[in-house]
Amino acid sequence: MNSSFLARGLRKIRRRQDRRQKQALRGKYKEFYETLPVEPDTVILEARNGRAIDGNVYYILRQLLSSEEYGNLRIWVVSEDDRAEQQIRSKTCRLPGAQRIRFVRLHSEDYYRIMASAGILVNDASIPNFFIKKEGQIYLNVWHGTPLKTMGRRVSHEPHATGNVQKNFIIADYLLYPSEYMMQHMIEDYMIGNLSRAQILLGGYPRNSAFFDEESRGELRRRFAAAEERVYAYMPTWRPSLMGESLQAVLEQIEQRLEESEVLYVNVHPLAEESVDLSVFERIRPFPKELETYEFLNIADALLTDYSSVFYDFAVTGRKIVLLTYDEEEYFSTRGLYEPISCLPFPQAKDVSTAIDLLRSPKDYDDRDFLHKYCRFESARAAEHLCREVFTGEHGMEHRSMPDNGRENVLIYGGNLSKEEGGKRTIAFLKQLDPSEANYYLTFHRGDLKETYEILFELPEGIDYIGRAGSLWMTEEQQEAQEAYDKGRISFDDYWKILRPAFALERKRCFGDMRIDRILPIPEGKDSGPEASKASREEQLLFSSF
Repeated sequence: MNSSFLARGLRKIRRRQDRRQKQALRGKYKEFYETLPVEPDTVILEARNGRAIDGNVYYILRQLLSSEEYGNLRIWVVSEDDRAEQQIRSKTCRLPGAQRIRFVRLHSEDYYRIMASAGILVNDASIPNFFIKKEGQIYLNVWHGTPLKTMGRRVSHEPHATGNVQKNFIIADYLLYPSEYMMQHMIEDYMIGNLSRAQILLGGYPRNSAFFDEESRGELRRRFAAAEERVYAYMPTWRPSLMGESLQAVLEQIEQRLEESEVLYVNVHPLAEESVDLSVFERIRPFPKELETYEFLNIADALLTDYSSVFYDFAVTGRKIVLLTYDEEEYFSTRGLYEPISCLPFPQAKDVSTAIDLLRSPKDYDDRDFLHKYCRFESARAAEHLCREVFTGEHGMEHRSMPDNGRENVLIYGGNLSKEEGGKRTIAFLKQLDPSEANYYLTFHRGDLKETYEILFELPEGIDYIGRAGSLWMTEEQQEAQEAYDKGRISFDDYWKILRPAFALERKRCFGDMRIDRILPIPEGKDSGPEASKASREEQLLFSSF
């Protein structure tokens, strides 16, 4: 038998097994969601989708462990796999009270159990799309950086992929923003105004408190650098064009230019670790795995980066930042910017030699306006203030109200958006609406726009959208009922009696408790075939549950 044919067959079997296992676990979450009470003193923290424990979530964890006022909390930390858990344990074992940390594997049965019962959830990205926030749960979303590149609906190659992130922002109880700049762009480009009931907190990022810790800086410099050494940090943005041989070549050029009194620490993206060999260098070293990234970054005398949002954070140190932007045109060819990179105060270099010269020279640029725009809320006590705000209800941070114009929120569904004719009919229908009378939101499943996402750039001004992600949860009985109905063996009334609970749960999963005042269907057209009709039927059933 052909070996490649056999391999393909085995992969198909594994995929089917994985799907069955995930479906079974999703069923467990449904069971936990429906039966378990909320435990107010249980906290689950997830950073980088379980891949690490860095950034804001790490400093929130440290604050919860170090302060007696949070001694009653049961604290869970999410890890993606064995490797991630090992790294998370190595970074947290030094923390006071580390013995209180419990670890849970992403998408395990325990993970679903805790997600269904934890009183407080903290995430720096987005909780997976299975999640339904229960009454009594508190969700804090701290995100993972100030955006330089456009986000949400303004991402030119995937404006349809906003769904789960948008949902997370809408269902959150607290959204942390380190600047009004970020607040404005995230609210507008994920279209959460008028929908979200979240409290907006303007405050410093917990992770940036590391840059105010001079004691830690001195201790780590004594451990990782000679007294006379000048320390640089290199933190490049991840991208396919700067991985493997390409990144190795850049580092080789840097090594050739470094003097004996200089050392460069590089933070290599996990996807590039196996393809880059740092052991061949004398003056270039990796960030130590056992330390949190910003905790170690604080030892640097200057930062070398490119398009990474790390410069928004490191700027609070007052130390020099240099941007290595030799591939600027290529990098931004498929991704827009909120403002031109030329507007930044930091010097830019198009080659390694110039970058090293700039790192060596004194800081000669004025970044006061930059600091006021992006960093004016940063402080050494940012984590403390945030935890008191969320965990104890003690108000000490600056609050802002979510934009709400008071108009009716109208949810629009239907139209076969995967077909050109359906898209044209949808746009024509939307053009008849008056956005000054109501807030209109076109909703669709992101999978329907995989090939036709450009239609979203044709939406009339004032029409927003809500992209759904994930699939309808059905029990075995409900799956059998759907199959029987599709084959004409049972009536619609019998089908609906069995499936109605599934669609009611799906409404909660997709839309949470966002304010929807009215539902408006788009009339079906001649282009609706059997598959489109089935999808239309499911949409009609979903929205009949409102």
